[in-house]
Amino acid sequence: MSAKPDLWLVPDALFDGQSLRTDVALGIAGSRSVTVTVTASLPTEAPARRLSGTLTPGFLDLQVNGGGDALLNNDQTRTALRTMALAHRRFGTVGILPTIITDAPPVLSRAVDAVIAARGEPGLLGLHIEGPHLSIARRGTHAAEHIRPFDATTLAHIRRLRSEGIFVKITVAPESVTPAQVRQITATGAVVSIGHSDATAAETRALLDAGATCFTHLPPMPASSATASMSPMR
Repeated sequence: MSAKPDLWLVPDALFDGQSLRTDVALGIAGSRSVTVTVTASLPTEAPARRLSGTLTPGFLDLQVNGGGDALLNNDQTRTALRTMALAHRRFGTVGILPTIITDAPPVLSRAVDAVIAARGEPGLLGLHIEGPHLSIARRGTHAAEHIRPFDATTLAHIRRLRSEGIFVKITVAPESVTPAQVRQITATGAVVSIGHSDATAAETRALLDAGATCFTHLPPMPASSATASMSPMR
């Protein structure tokens, strides 16, 4: 049985995860939300607090390169990670996945050290390694000189993070990683995302079959495209 609210929050509008609702209140017990009810039948056993604006669940952002004038590729420190999390929290994002993009190998190594040092900091969900194992043709802003095939060094970084209980997401392209390597990555509990690629549908499905579960920067499919085709990933 749910606890009885000891406080009612009455916003101008409330987003419940599916729809935007007005004339409703959110019941809070301790520090947890426990129920939503219409304001017309709001119980009087607990005080009500009016809020201007829209009340929503906290947002999670799984690709955050920086915030608050801190950029992870420029500053791989616990302080920078904390600054990023606090900057995004001001706008309702309660959890971020700091993202390190393609760079010189020592940059990734320092980012791994920083995330481990910052473990437990509010709002930090883990690390998103976006590159360097991407497609040159679809590299976007990623530096071509640092793009390379998947290697034992990156796998060691992933294993180290996972051994510390830290969530890891890595974006790779089928041009730079094999299905067998994807299986090695997912065996650690890390999430493999496919992106920055010119791969064919067959090459992409091979990585999905090996354990990749999501995409990074996947463009919309043109309405005229055949079901079996796949647009290049940016």
